[in-house]
Amino acid sequence: MEIKARQKELNQVFDQFAGKTTNPLPSVEEERGEWSQADQDLCGKISRSKQGERFQKLFAGQFEDYGSQSEADLALCNILAFWCGRESEQMDRIFGQSKLYRPKWDEKHGAHTYGQMTIQKAIAGTGNTYDKTSTENTNEGWFHKALANASVSRFIDHAPPELDWVFDGSLLAKTVGALVGPGAVGKSTLMLHLLIAVATGRPILGDVLRPFRQGNVLVVFAEEDEDILHHRFANLMAGLSLWDEEARQLLRENLLMIPAAGRDLRMLTAGSTGEHATPFFNVLLDSVKKIPDLRLIVIDPLARFFGAEENNNGAGTLFVSLLEQIAQATAASVIFCHHVGKRSSLSNGEFDLDAAMHQDSARGASAITNGVRWQCNLVGLPEKAAKKHLKVKDAQPGQFLALQVSKKNYGPPEPVHFLERQQGGVLCPYEVAASRDELELDSVILKLVVAVTHDSEQTNGKRLTKKSLKDFYSKKWKEEKDNRITGAAVERTINNALLSGEIHEVRAKNKSGKTADYLTLIPPVEPESEPEAFKPEE
Repeated sequence: MEIKARQKELNQVFDQFAGKTTNPLPSVEEERGEWSQADQDLCGKISRSKQGERFQKLFAGQFEDYGSQSEADLALCNILAFWCGRESEQMDRIFGQSKLYRPKWDEKHGAHTYGQMTIQKAIAGTGNTYDKTSTENTNEGWFHKALANASVSRFIDHAPPELDWVFDGSLLAKTVGALVGPGAVGKSTLMLHLLIAVATGRPILGDVLRPFRQGNVLVVFAEEDEDILHHRFANLMAGLSLWDEEARQLLRENLLMIPAAGRDLRMLTAGSTGEHATPFFNVLLDSVKKIPDLRLIVIDPLARFFGAEENNNGAGTLFVSLLEQIAQATAASVIFCHHVGKRSSLSNGEFDLDAAMHQDSARGASAITNGVRWQCNLVGLPEKAAKKHLKVKDAQPGQFLALQVSKKNYGPPEPVHFLERQQGGVLCPYEVAASRDELELDSVILKLVVAVTHDSEQTNGKRLTKKSLKDFYSKKWKEEKDNRITGAAVERTINNALLSGEIHEVRAKNKSGKTADYLTLIPPVEPESEPEAFKPEE
């Protein structure tokens, strides 16, 4: 039997049964359009819809649930036909970015390519479509709603809600922050301390970035692999002596760590209209929204997530806004670790602590540090600086660190704190040796603290927090007892007394049902047996 070319007749049959589209398809000769911000946003919406799981599997090239890859191609196009409003060009662009795309897609079969015919079939079988122009589905919808509720009467007629802190009095929930410092100074190690603190609710670093309450935390270490991270974590936990069963259980439940060395984690990518979010950002946003009671998200370092030229201020602004989306969607704070400029800690060629602690010490676009609401600087102290600031002779390289919250949009400035790096990488607050005058003043203040704590606890039946005692009594004592007394001096004395065991703290709920740490002269009840020593699980 002779086989002849009948493409015209085949096209007529296809049009009769698959149906024609009034939406012309791009020809194979034309270059496929740029992967636009609108495409990115639409993929994010599809991922968050009821079809999200199926869409993500198909987009990732997983077609095991289908009889063939061609069936999977059509299934993905069916989803795109609805969400793209049967716009064939956008369907083709998005499909071309999926893992299902292969050279066959652009192979011609007569007048049409395989991809065109698959898109036509999907369009023909799609009735109602998603209305992308509806104000409910755009920023216009958000703004119209916000404008309708913009009256300041909501602030006049109602008391403001209590602020929710991640680090008490320092970092607010739902905000974006940065931890900046030189390479290898210990930013990742410090973040592990802080993550453990929030996950357990324990003040691992004393009053340095004290957790407001415990909750879930997530960190993505872009430069660490599983084995190295395991060793670092085990060494740190052993050094912190936190292997009691309660701590282990809280960490199992609340601490999520992802080592991601070698992964492409860029959240921005460049296009013809500038930088825009990548599919990974949408995956990250959708994933973290599912984590309950998420308090803190850390990405380390910024360079692995940024995805744009580091000095690009436009990209920096967009990057911070993407992190703000994550913070608002989860009610967590988002912190990224970032490097500083090579000479940021120098003044006239010499190490200068004030310069190292400055907000502008961060490397790259100023829009990044200007955009965050909170910034913490970390720097190692050279031997001369350790001698000057800590009165320590012969300090070893990397032994002492200085830490300061250099930017805080909500609250007063914070002092410089000093940390000492001990065995296993454990960081411990380091108290500068006090002068004779300071010791004398501390003795005066301690007697006052003990007296007022006793009276409040025993006579009035009310307990004081460290903050309430410092804020109220420091002014009273300065006027009535000793004009050298300041809030900082009272806080220092209380901290020293807590460390020495002369006073104690007990955690309890106040009348509003909120948990707080109260000062007491009654020592806590010691457990009958020592906590079980850490034993790695099999």
